[in-house]
Amino acid sequence: MEDSAPSASPPPEPAARVRRTNRRTLALGGATLALALFMTVGGFAQFINPAFGIWFTELFVFLALGWVMLRYAGWRPAVFTGLMPVRRLPLLFGFLLGVANFFALVVPIQYAAQLIAPEWLTEMFDGSRLFEEQTTVELVLILTGVTVAAPLCEEFFFRGIFQKGLTPRPPASPTRTLVVSAVVFSAFHLDPVGFAARVELGLLFGWLYLRTGSLWPSIGAHAANNFVSSALFLAARAMGQDATDEQTDPRAVLALAALGWVGLM
Repeated sequence: MEDSAPSASPPPEPAARVRRTNRRTLALGGATLALALFMTVGGFAQFINPAFGIWFTELFVFLALGWVMLRYAGWRPAVFTGLMPVRRLPLLFGFLLGVANFFALVVPIQYAAQLIAPEWLTEMFDGSRLFEEQTTVELVLILTGVTVAAPLCEEFFFRGIFQKGLTPRPPASPTRTLVVSAVVFSAFHLDPVGFAARVELGLLFGWLYLRTGSLWPSIGAHAANNFVSSALFLAARAMGQDATDEQTDPRAVLALAALGWVGLM
């Protein structure tokens, strides 16, 4: 009995230390590796074919990489990140919140950024060009990629692995990690004009994840933002209008922001 007691008590402490170290290492190492793959393999795939490249980047750079890293470190990926169980009502709540947030904050922030940025920079990073000169099949792949694959895969990686891995345990405040994860999330998109708007989105997604411990609210909000922005562009194009006309009209921006704030309230 005396020989068995010492051997039974020490193991939990080393195991706990290893798991805590793994969370931070996964966050930092995963972000570094994901950035390298995103800038090389992912960038090349999107250059060759945007429709294929979006799906390839989301599935392999963000989802598969994160999944393999978690499994290799001994974690259950879906449980660790909060992807399981599936929660439909939080997903719906996140989607509705994402729609309101898009009009209340994303539209005015992006409008202000476009006013400040030089015209050549705004044109260089015009995301609406992604939809131009695409076949019907490619357009469908792009739309589903940005509204389904991107919210799921990016939230899995940036909130479920990166933010969670860096978030300190209570009673320490998670605020600094929330801000850092939002900035890194925005920086990955390589869009200086849309940087501030995506930081705000990262703060929203990260806040939802902190409050619920589930990825589904942030996935819903992420999907809503991408869906509404894509739908507005396609609607404007169908009416033969410039996709940026509505955003360059201050009255339209104020009206949309007011509508969004009503939704948020």
